[in-house]
Amino acid sequence: MSDIRTIDVKLIAPELGVFFIVSSVIFFVFMNKIRGKLHFIETYIASRDWEFLDDPDKLVSSMGILKFIMVSILFWPLFTLIMWIVTLLCKEKEWESDNGNKYETILGISTFLICSGFFLIAAGIANMKWEKYKINKNSIALIIVGFCLYIGFQFIVIFMQEPINFFGISAIFISGNGIMIILLIFFIQVKGGKTINDVITALEWDKDVGADIKSIFTIPQVGEELMASAISGGIQAMYTSQKFQDRKKLVILIGYTIAIGILIAYSVIAYYYCEDYKGLGVLNSILIETVDVIVGFYIYSEVSRNAYIPVFLALASRFFIFILTGFYWFIGYTCVYWVFTIVLSSHILNKKFPLLNTISQVSQSEIDIGKTNEFTYLLTLLIYIILIVAISLGDPTRVPITNFYIQGREFPLWLIGICAIILSFLYCIVIFCIRLVKRKIRGIKDHVEYFLILKDFDVFWILCLIGIVICWSSGIAVYIAAKSKILIVLFLFLPIILSLNLGFYANWARNDYSVVKNPQEYNNKVDKKIKQEEEVLEKVRKYQDDFLEKASHGLDGSQGLGQTMSDLNVSKRISSKKFVNPKDSLRAKLGLIDVDKLRQKIPEKMEDWTVEMNIIVAFFKRRLLKADYINIALAFFSLLSTCVMAGLIYGIDRQMKYGVTAAVILISFSLVFLPLQHNYRTSTPFTIGSYISLSLGTLLNFGYGYIYYHFELKQNSNSNQNGINVLFNTFVIPVFITYAYAIAKIIDDKWRISRYSIVMLCMAQVFSIGCSIIVLIVVSISAGIALFGFFFIIAVYVAILIKYLMGNFHLPKILSIFTALLTFVIVVSGIVIGCSVSDLGVYAGCSITLLFFSIILICYSLVIVINSLRKADKIPIFFSPWVFPIYKYSPTKQCIIRYDSMGNQLFTGLFIIIIWSITCVIWVPPTTIGVSVGCLCEVLIALIIVFISGVSPAQLGEALQLMNPEENIKTLKKAWNECKTHFLSTKGVQSAEDFPSYFERYKKLEDIKSMCILKICNPPKDTENPAWCHMETDMSDIRDVYTEYYIEDTKANDQYIQELELVIHMQLLIVMSSFSSKVNDILVHNNLIVSKNVELKAFGIHFTLEDGGKTLAERHSHVVREIAKLDHVQRNRFENIKEQYLIELEEQRIRRKEQEAKEKQAEEERMANMKNLHEQRLQKIKEQANKDVPIDEMIDSKEKYGKIISECKATGKKFEDKQFPPTEKSLGPKTIKNTSGWKRAEECVLYEGGVSPSDVKQGAIGDCYYLSAISVLGEKRLKEIFIDCESDPQCGAYLMRFFKYGDPVYVIVDDYFPTNNQGGWAFAQTVSGKELWPMLLEKAYAKLHDGYDNIVAGKVHYALADLTGGQPEEIRLESLRENSETLWNKLIKYKQGGYPMGAGSPENPNGDLAVSENGIVQGHAYSILNVEEIDGEKILQMKNPHGQYGQEWRGDWGDGSSKWTKKAITKLGYDEKPDGIFWISLEDFVWEFKNLYVCRIFDDPKWKKLEVQGEWIGSKAAGFPCKDNPKAKVENNPQYLLTVTKQCTVFISLTQKNAVDMFKGKSPILFLVFAGNKKVSDISKNMVGSSGKPIDLRIISNEMVLDKGNNYVILATAIYEGERGTGGFEINVMVDDLKATITEIS
Repeated sequence: MSDIRTIDVKLIAPELGVFFIVSSVIFFVFMNKIRGKLHFIETYIASRDWEFLDDPDKLVSSMGILKFIMVSILFWPLFTLIMWIVTLLCKEKEWESDNGNKYETILGISTFLICSGFFLIAAGIANMKWEKYKINKNSIALIIVGFCLYIGFQFIVIFMQEPINFFGISAIFISGNGIMIILLIFFIQVKGGKTINDVITALEWDKDVGADIKSIFTIPQVGEELMASAISGGIQAMYTSQKFQDRKKLVILIGYTIAIGILIAYSVIAYYYCEDYKGLGVLNSILIETVDVIVGFYIYSEVSRNAYIPVFLALASRFFIFILTGFYWFIGYTCVYWVFTIVLSSHILNKKFPLLNTISQVSQSEIDIGKTNEFTYLLTLLIYIILIVAISLGDPTRVPITNFYIQGREFPLWLIGICAIILSFLYCIVIFCIRLVKRKIRGIKDHVEYFLILKDFDVFWILCLIGIVICWSSGIAVYIAAKSKILIVLFLFLPIILSLNLGFYANWARNDYSVVKNPQEYNNKVDKKIKQEEEVLEKVRKYQDDFLEKASHGLDGSQGLGQTMSDLNVSKRISSKKFVNPKDSLRAKLGLIDVDKLRQKIPEKMEDWTVEMNIIVAFFKRRLLKADYINIALAFFSLLSTCVMAGLIYGIDRQMKYGVTAAVILISFSLVFLPLQHNYRTSTPFTIGSYISLSLGTLLNFGYGYIYYHFELKQNSNSNQNGINVLFNTFVIPVFITYAYAIAKIIDDKWRISRYSIVMLCMAQVFSIGCSIIVLIVVSISAGIALFGFFFIIAVYVAILIKYLMGNFHLPKILSIFTALLTFVIVVSGIVIGCSVSDLGVYAGCSITLLFFSIILICYSLVIVINSLRKADKIPIFFSPWVFPIYKYSPTKQCIIRYDSMGNQLFTGLFIIIIWSITCVIWVPPTTIGVSVGCLCEVLIALIIVFISGVSPAQLGEALQLMNPEENIKTLKKAWNECKTHFLSTKGVQSAEDFPSYFERYKKLEDIKSMCILKICNPPKDTENPAWCHMETDMSDIRDVYTEYYIEDTKANDQYIQELELVIHMQLLIVMSSFSSKVNDILVHNNLIVSKNVELKAFGIHFTLEDGGKTLAERHSHVVREIAKLDHVQRNRFENIKEQYLIELEEQRIRRKEQEAKEKQAEEERMANMKNLHEQRLQKIKEQANKDVPIDEMIDSKEKYGKIISECKATGKKFEDKQFPPTEKSLGPKTIKNTSGWKRAEECVLYEGGVSPSDVKQGAIGDCYYLSAISVLGEKRLKEIFIDCESDPQCGAYLMRFFKYGDPVYVIVDDYFPTNNQGGWAFAQTVSGKELWPMLLEKAYAKLHDGYDNIVAGKVHYALADLTGGQPEEIRLESLRENSETLWNKLIKYKQGGYPMGAGSPENPNGDLAVSENGIVQGHAYSILNVEEIDGEKILQMKNPHGQYGQEWRGDWGDGSSKWTKKAITKLGYDEKPDGIFWISLEDFVWEFKNLYVCRIFDDPKWKKLEVQGEWIGSKAAGFPCKDNPKAKVENNPQYLLTVTKQCTVFISLTQKNAVDMFKGKSPILFLVFAGNKKVSDISKNMVGSSGKPIDLRIISNEMVLDKGNNYVILATAIYEGERGTGGFEINVMVDDLKATITEIS
């Protein structure tokens, strides 16, 4: 036998590696076929359709041979891995290096470890998938062993190298310690996590529901499957279990001991094996433990309610300690301190501002000082100071460096530390000042009563002064230590410049981004403010008087009086010999505040100087306001300070690169920034001054660049360095500014391109080209081309993004292909560059490609995860304890859908990076890079798994906690019934008895499995059982038994997944319900603050809502914090007002419900009457067909109108309508009392200057719904109603076209109209009273309904349908209060479709005489004219049909609201006048209004109408599976094939021809849409949409999006079978695919 050394192992090793990978893939593919069960091999073989298995005599032997072959295949990966390792070890013996470093030994052993580890981890994960995502001991063992092998691989590659790399062991030990701390923090912080098993246990108290659950959800009946399943709760459930909680301290102690043990091992190894870093390992360990202590204090503090921030602090600190270890170790420690500084200061800033509140709470012993963020920050600062002192006093000789050198000067570490502390103080001051600036802009004043010798001093300037003093002191200290004059000048002037600029910006922004106030606008604001304040004070005064009156008589207002008196100790405070007014005494007892104390200091009006002089003259004549002079002074001194600083620095070192450059950048940036910001913030065009400022800033920037280049060229002949300086100073900043402004402007304009955006984008490209040219000249051609390509790619992607968003998140097909190709080219270019550039190499190119792809994948998936969690209140998401499977709730399909793609992308990206890190370890020295990246991925994977595994239990626990005990069981039952209904409907059955459960299938599977064993095993020889004997002799049906086992196992798996999805569906419904309840509570709470503002102010309770944020949740959190600051008495008073408000809401709800029932009954009677009228009309049309009847007896039609015109021309007499005469008959008893007679509108014209919604004014009849419908139609659609009415106006006859039941109906009226007692028009009219069109439309509608009385009260959307023939839709806003985002998306879609909209306010017994606190008329219909979003605020423009005489909204965005900024006024064209038109926020809209009405009109050419007529008759009246029709054969119902050629939107409506009235149909109906082209018999498969639950309406409809190039089946059905479900129907499909077709499936 030849020696193994003679084998060319150099060639064999790669082939064996490839063969191992291929065999591993084959292994997993085959294991997937047999579902991960070795005993399943026979079953798999027997179920195959192979001919040689058909012979019963050879069946057992054939199966044995196949089983042997397949088992052998399963052992291929192990065999090839062993051979591969042997060859690598032999390779080492043959090519051992000269210096004795056995690198190939490392390669062989590490390859074995990493391949084995990955193989075992993959096997463990795959085993979980094969076990239906159930955790088991095998999976846990495989994953743990695989992970240990991977850690062993990392140790091998670090410890088998000489010397041992300190960074490598730091990565391994710090990451291991970090993972343990992550687990501990989550264990400590986890609270209230629940699983679906807790819900089921709660529901089992109800015997009926409990039995129902057990009959359908049978997984718990099969052993321990529930505890190992995807709904078990995993680590979270284990943490919250009583067993763990009882031993919580022990678990924490053990975990923390392990974490400390890892650090001790790290310190020891670093000390003995890393000569240059002996002491650094110990220092790192001490600091990490210190960080953990501080994190523990943070967890203990009052604000740490979850684990996210503590985990971030722990991991971020470890990251900086590791990444900056070595020569920059102290910088890493400083970064740790800064991490805590940033997090804690941000928390203080956002939730506990101003700071005086915390100080007062601590002084009053209201909070524990140890539970404040301030204390945690001071603790962090103290520890950092101790570190600095220890470094300065000790002898840190066993660390890499003890001093820093900056520009040749030596700086000790303690000085760097002090500078870091000072900078942290300055950072806090700066962010606090920025927050104060934002509060100033919102009109919030932060003053202290006394500061030194000054009174009423601004907190902003106090902080600025403190910052300036700190900077000056620091500058002196730095100068003493470093003798640097430049640094001391910077320390002296930069804080002054920053403070002056912040102060200037605050005043400038507060003044609508103008330096000097406009006198007219300023005076108008003062007038409004005075008026609003007087109105509020008057209301407060009136409320206090009423309250005192009630209290003096012992009525409701005095509730809690005794408690209030005891709290205030009023009896002691007013016991005086002086006379005390009894009313004042009672006011004090009740805690009522003096109204005059609520009066704010309002500035006086200023004299309007704009008529007499210009701004310069006004400045010198002192005609400006004091604030204007302050603004000008701030700007002047800021400019002066900048110039002085530049001059001093230039005088010190005679160089321009420091002071002069900084000054020029600041000045040019200010000159450019101010006009751009003014345009962006106000949306007003650029003025001459703006253009001058922009030009000066640009010229200064480029002029200085040119001067600087030549100046530096004289000082230093290095042209490359000079060119780079010019590049930065003259091009980089302009590129950034132009791109930032253009993108911000485009976003602000809702992705519409304005001329300013185009100009800025073009300028950005010009600057980019200039930047590239300079690099090309001074550096190299390749660098210039690369930079230009970089800028070009950015520009292309920005353009694609804009196009994508402008197209409503859709790209044209060509552009999508181009984007994909461009991205592919960029990815592949990394490999090409690596191959072409010798300095990089192929590996570097592939690395760039892999990292680029994986980072994009990770970032994209993280964005999806974060976005999904942010929307979890509206679209809840379910994560398994083992991450997979992932489900989310689909509101459109009203069920759950699988959402694994999100996790697949995330872990694929991390897996790619891990693979790259392994290759990096093998091929790229030093191995530290690969090991560090691998450790980072380990920590990320652990963090993601631990975090995701706790999401669902935490959400469910929070959901159950949010519900009160009364609602809890009710909500749980509702969720169970809903998910059960969906579960049964997908199976097409009515009850659990109609299908086998998982438990039944499991038992059957066990029986079949026993039969399989009996048939292949030899029976006992001593048995006399005939069955055994039969099985021994009859082997012909073995294959059938195995095949049956295979099929039954598949069905059992499917049933398991379905039952699992059933309870997951239930869990997500519970979460969604609880979030809805939470949002509703927030809405009630916030509405309480607004509606009870007067009552709260009467007791001195005031909330600064201006500082509360934009979103509803942010404002609510702000209000909760404000309530916590109230004293005990005020808090009790607030609770009393809240309780009274809730009582009022409930009473209001009951009244509205009663009124709604009455109106519903009246509406049904009206609709029944309308149906009779319509039938009579149709009967008359039939009777008059082909008959010559007199004009007065003819039905209104085009023919009748033609005869009327001819007769009028012949006789010269104006038309008078005999069918709708100007008498009491046409009015009715309800409306006649509002009229005095009739007269012709002879002096009126049809139109006068076009048609405008503001023209319409409601009269003395309650048809506001109809006039609202008219107001939103627009001029084009309104004129389409009038048919040839302008041909001969002298005849007095007008023909109009309406629609009833989808059919056109013509109405002819004359020009007689009712008048009022003053002789004016009694009903609808225009503001001028000289236009006919609204009067004619109202009269024609009244005639259509047989009298004015019959059009009193109605629905906007039905009126719109009558006017246009569109599809009406009504949406109840109460159901969308908690999900306003869904409503907003609908509104945007309706606006884009051009659909007219209206809204109805809640009913009231007093009708439209009742008005809400904020001016909304109750029981009234409003028009919706527009919907817009501006600065994150979603608002609607609405119109009250009462016009200028009607009520308008008086809340936010109403006339005179502070929300109206110059930008909003400009962009929305707002005009404050009493015309009935107003704006209202979306949140107020859903609260103030009850219904949204919309009419879908498909008159755009992009829509194609498909229409089919059908009938449920005979066998086609099969019905739908339900309680009354459990065995319905759905395949017999009429079905239609819809074919689309592109992704499109479809609107499907199903209309019953056998209608009871205008609204109701004969029986409940529905339609379902399925993917496919064949008749549907199983409704549980391929359903993509439906009309919802069956309902007995005349018309049902739904909108959905269909994929391109597919066929869909529309199934139309009634619920009942036979005669009850018989009737004709019509299907209308509106689709934006002009090539779409529909045909009946026979």
